[in-house]
Amino acid sequence: MPTTELKYKINWNVDNSDYPDEDIKRIEEKVLAYSREDKEISVSGGLGEYHYHFRVFPDTKTININYLAKFKFFNWKQNYRQDENIVFINAQEDFVSYLTLDFVGNMPMGTSLWLLQQSIEKYLKALLIKDGKFSIDDLRKREFGHNLAILFDEYRKVNPTSLLFSNEDYRILIFEVDSDGNNTGIRYSGGIHVNEPFTRIYIEICTILRYDFLGVEKFNESFPLGLGGRGDKVAEIIIQAHKNHQISNYFLNRFIRT
Repeated sequence: MPTTELKYKINWNVDNSDYPDEDIKRIEEKVLAYSREDKEISVSGGLGEYHYHFRVFPDTKTININYLAKFKFFNWKQNYRQDENIVFINAQEDFVSYLTLDFVGNMPMGTSLWLLQQSIEKYLKALLIKDGKFSIDDLRKREFGHNLAILFDEYRKVNPTSLLFSNEDYRILIFEVDSDGNNTGIRYSGGIHVNEPFTRIYIEICTILRYDFLGVEKFNESFPLGLGGRGDKVAEIIIQAHKNHQISNYFLNRFIRT
């Protein structure tokens, strides 16, 4: 079983002889990237059609790969490349999922709050990538992580006239659901109960971010709420959510066609 010597030594504690050498090399390159942090970590990851688990030991400068297999239940696209449009679509799906859970009365639970945090994070990252200030690899770095406060401030620098900065409640909600320092609290938040107009403010934030990303023409073509086909599938839920949470007339007239 091969061992690669760079800054760290990779120890294969699993038989990799059935896999092509070029695939093993790609996996080793991916795993070695984690040595840059120079601290002990345990990682489960994936690359192409493979998933794996390894541990990094800075004291001995070794990385132990303990598991490697091809995906059985996931069908990964080969040569798949994420860009701002893919990140934006991911945000759309998280937003629709959150509203669907809200519609069936599941809002205080951890899953819906995590979807809420993730949708805002992905909208902001999509906008920063589209602007060209950051690459998707830049935004994967620990400096950004799930830190909505940093992403919010970076977006203010590139688009200070966005309506996102027109209402202090938008900033307050984003900072309160920022899970960078409260990751577990958001994901396992059965004890959290939100104070309205929480959902109304959240809907307005996401609609503004979609408007900024799409531009007025594409936004208007993507009824409802700039969601396009994904919105059509749950249009009743989305429109009802607006009624339930009493979206302001200004916002309704500017962004939503009924």
